[in-house]
Amino acid sequence: MVCYLGGIGHAPGYPLFTALCQQVVPYFPLSVIAGNLLSSIFGSLACVIFYKCLRLLSLDALTALTAALVFGFCGTMWAQSIIIEVYSLAVLGFVTCWLLLLFWVSGKGASYLY
Repeated sequence: MVCYLGGIGHAPGYPLFTALCQQVVPYFPLSVIAGNLLSSIFGSLACVIFYKCLRLLSLDALTALTAALVFGFCGTMWAQSIIIEVYSLAVLGFVTCWLLLLFWVSGKGASYLY
């Protein structure tokens, strides 16, 4: 209902997820579908960025792809990515920070640290 009507769901509120979900709702008849789709998109993007992190750590493409798929299809990640929850967004934020840190460590510039 928060995605459809606006507002804050509970004390922390997760305002970023709520704001993004409200932008997706007009394209779907049911707000539940929009929220589930948004969570699955965040989970998928997290797996893609996880793959890129593994490739930067000098793993071969097949090993990195296998690890990213295992990560994406593990029970916890899968369960949180197919329902309206903010955990897939949190994982996306974590792996994005990890990717930026790997860019910085590899000497691609201090701008990645900021």
